[in-house]
Amino acid sequence: MKVINSFITMFGKPDIGMSSLITALIFLIVYIGYLFATYSGYKNIVKNTSY
Repeated sequence: MKVINSFITMFGKPDIGMSSLITALIFLIVYIGYLFATYSGYKNIVKNTSY
């Protein structure tokens, strides 16, 4: 950790807040897309199942 902190301070103290927010938003968008695809697929399977 000390080595990484030293390396980061060589370039100044970057603000990672905005980068973290953008990364979280990207993960959220991908997760919502996956959830919607899974829901739609499951709904179609149940709808097309005939007993």
